[in-house]
Amino acid sequence: EMLGKGARDELTDALQGREAPHTKGKQSKFGEETMHDEKAAQVGEVLRNYLDASSDNERGCTLDQLLPPSATDKAIAAMTFHAILTLATAGHVQVEQLEPFSPVRIFAA
Repeated sequence: EMLGKGARDELTDALQGREAPHTKGKQSKFGEETMHDEKAAQVGEVLRNYLDASSDNERGCTLDQLLPPSATDKAIAAMTFHAILTLATAGHVQVEQLEPFSPVRIFAA
């Protein structure tokens, strides 16, 4: 598990309407650049911080590393995935899945 409980907790806070700790007092870069909602912007900030800190050479992670299925509420996982797809559509992250049921990988754009 690369990202662990910290990412899961920050994403849960962002999706439940509580600001993630690192976004307090400043405007999200994602929110300034695009027209998507604030929840997607907050998820983007959390995701960007974890991708920047990633030891992976490609600055990527899998959805399962970000939100381990055994420890993540299904509603939070679905809302996070929706926000990630919104960010991908806006060009802020890249998402790939090489074949059905294989890991979903998320990369910094």
